[in-house]
Parts: sequence; C-alpha cells; structure tokens
Amino acid sequence: MKKGVTITSVFALMTIIPSACAMFSGGQHTEVSDHHIVSKPEVIPLQNLSKHGFAASLDADAPIELPDGYKLSEAIYNEPPKKFGNGVAPNVEEQKEIVLRYVNEHNNQDWIEHTVKKGRISIGDEGVKPIEIQGVGGQILEIPDQKIIVLSWHKDGVSHYILSKGDLGKDDLIKVAESVRN
Repeated sequence: MKKGVTITSVFALMTIIPSACAMFSGGQHTEVSDHHIVSKPEVIPLQNLSKHGFAASLDADAPIELPDGYKLSEAIYNEPPKKFGNGVAPNVEEQKEIVLRYVNEHNNQDWIEHTVKKGRISIGDEGVKPIEIQGVGGQILEIPDQKIIVLSWHKDGVSHYILSKGDLGKDDLIKVAESVRN
C-alpha cells in the first residue's frame, strides 16, 4: 500500500466517519482517544442554515448550481479540540469545517459532500491529477469502479473538498465546484 493511499484513508476516516455518525445520532457522537481527533460534530438544522450563518465563520458559500434532483440534506459543523491527548494544539480556526451533504432525491445512494475550511485540504492518493477550478490550481481524483470523484482546491484563504459518490459525471461535479461563491 502506498503512503498516499494510507494518508487519504486516514483522512477520510477522521473526517467522514465522525460526520456520518453525527448525522445519524443528532450530533451526540463523541470519539475520544489519545492518538485521534476528539470530535463532537454538530448537525445544523436546515431551517437554521442561512448564507450568513455559516459563511461568516469560514468565508465561503455553498454552490449555487446543483445537478437535477440534488437537495441539501445535512449540514455538519466540526472543529478539533483545543488540544489533542498527545499535547499537540492545532490551529482551531484553520481546522474548523462545515460539511454540506447533498443527496439525489431520486436515488439516495448518489450524494455529494462539500467540505469547507480555512486549513489546506489536499488529496494524497495515487491517480490524482491537476485541474483548474475557479481560476486556481486544484486536484481531481476519479475512482470509476467505486463511482467516486473528488475535487480539491484552495482559493482566497479557503479550502474546498468535494466528494461525489454515485452516477454523477465529472463534468457535472466540476460545474458544482465552479458555482461555489467565495
């Protein structure tokens, strides 16, 4: 196994699993360990999610163009602890993140997750290719046999990481990325 694959897998487990657990447990999930992120993701009720409500803290906005049938289903706010069990103190402001999950109403196995944070996000896997998104350099990873496409870019001090699972094509996902307002 290559190091990039391991790093991406660990990143995915640290980011997606706590978020997924929070979505199904109403934000009560807590993971505690001396060697892992302590996470208390908070599910934000959609009726309380406004442009100014989350954009103010991360200087970013949601995409304005979504594929037909995709609707916002979850918004998750997550931040790291002020100090890890091993004594390391992360830059909390840079690691705060919002994950917006969009699900296809016609097939809930098709979804898009858009993670926004100030800290840099990059894809560390084999097969990553450069791509231009919103006029800046980014990354794309396609895993066709798993129906996964990942985009990542950093613009104006904000990182974006868009993960798509399902039948959505690369061109449609790029349109979503291009429509994100900064």
